[in-house]
Amino acid sequence: TQYQLLQNLWPILAPGGLLLYITCSVLKAENEQVITRFLGEMSDATELTIHANWGIALCCGKQVIPGENNMDGFYYALLQKAH
Repeated sequence: TQYQLLQNLWPILAPGGLLLYITCSVLKAENEQVITRFLGEMSDATELTIHANWGIALCCGKQVIPGENNMDGFYYALLQKAH
């Protein structure tokens, strides 16, 4: 479902636009695997580093583990569309 959402939203994102992908999940299949697949299939998509002092940096995006800073589990990835 998350991959399909990205595919549907990407065409309406303006060139140079940013998309912040967020899930309330800790499952790789809903998070970094979705982003890795998306980046591999969309030549105009680039991941940008999220500069924040929270979460764990992954190969793609950042993961917040449940309980970290009194938060639930979340995943974040920042994507930019080429100009």
